[in-house]
Amino acid sequence: MPRVGDLVEEAYEYLVKKVYPVGASVVRKRCIRRKAQKFIVKGGEITLRRKNKKKKKKKKKKKKKERRRSKKEERRRRKKKKKKKKKKNKKKNKKKEERQE
Repeated sequence: MPRVGDLVEEAYEYLVKKVYPVGASVVRKRCIRRKAQKFIVKGGEITLRRKNKKKKKKKKKKKKKERRRSKKEERRRRKKKKKKKKKKNKKKNKKKEERQE
């Protein structure tokens, strides 16, 4: 397995020349493209892209809250369905009893 430094060099080569190393497999090419997305070439030097992590955290929190809400809603719906079924069963049982008498 190639070292990470080699992968960075290959990513640099891909960013500058848009060429893969000779004999690179499909999987290796995919790895190079993935690695290249994390870098920018400025003035012939490769630098890491900076990402604003705070915005991502906020988005994740919102998604978690939405998931929690949807889970609660599902539970409420299930409870309502169970109650309706119980009521129907009670009515059916009463009718059966009345018929038998």
